[in-house]
Amino acid sequence: MPFPAPPEFEALFDPDTVHLRPNVPEAQHDAVRRRAAGYCAMIAHLDHNIGRILDLLDQHGQRENTLVAFFTDHGEMLGSHGRFNKEVPYDEAIRFPLVLRLPGVIEAGTRYAGIASILDIYPMCAALCGVEPAAEVQGVDHSPALLGRAEPPRTEALVQWLGKTRYRWGDYPYRAIRTRRYTYSISASDVNERNGGHFRLLFDNERDEYQLHNLFGTPGARGLQRELHQRLCKAITEAGEELPDFVSSELQRAVK
Repeated sequence: MPFPAPPEFEALFDPDTVHLRPNVPEAQHDAVRRRAAGYCAMIAHLDHNIGRILDLLDQHGQRENTLVAFFTDHGEMLGSHGRFNKEVPYDEAIRFPLVLRLPGVIEAGTRYAGIASILDIYPMCAALCGVEPAAEVQGVDHSPALLGRAEPPRTEALVQWLGKTRYRWGDYPYRAIRTRRYTYSISASDVNERNGGHFRLLFDNERDEYQLHNLFGTPGARGLQRELHQRLCKAITEAGEELPDFVSSELQRAVK
């Protein structure tokens, strides 16, 4: 399988029975099912070993004293929109799981609906453990909102791809934000589209869960696009970055 795992875990997943997302092109279904089965096998293997760690905490009486944080650093396209890997602003790539366990503090079954960035994991975990995070970190603490004591601190998360990787692929810089409802992305208009790098996107994720209808540049979305672009610019500058040329030029068009 493209994602190798121990044979006993690979045997758990039959490619023919794997359910695909509706945005996987039909011509790729067979190949994606094989990859997805391997991916699921790797996840099952990982889950098994996380279970061993949790069992060890129980054996040593440390369940109540340990914050467990399970997360990934990115998603995986796995065939959605005909793509693989991670370097794009679609939900499959930019969303990631975050599971926290701290008995006596976080109530079991709690679900958090706020927008979070991976930068926020450290200050949030530090706060849950009663530790003051370093002042210079960019992340924010979600623990008051997680525990029902405050509103979520973020209204959007900044997503960026700088291009020019050491592996010589992905030369298509873009900047994007993900809000509770919308995804907005802007890139240079002259990037190499053979690499699929033209990311001028606007999705209403509430009405278009699988991001099949790009609203960027459509007449009915002009006001929304202007608002989201201004929010993107604010997020970029608050992160300490100068606006890239392709972002600032779009801002000039948006305010006209």
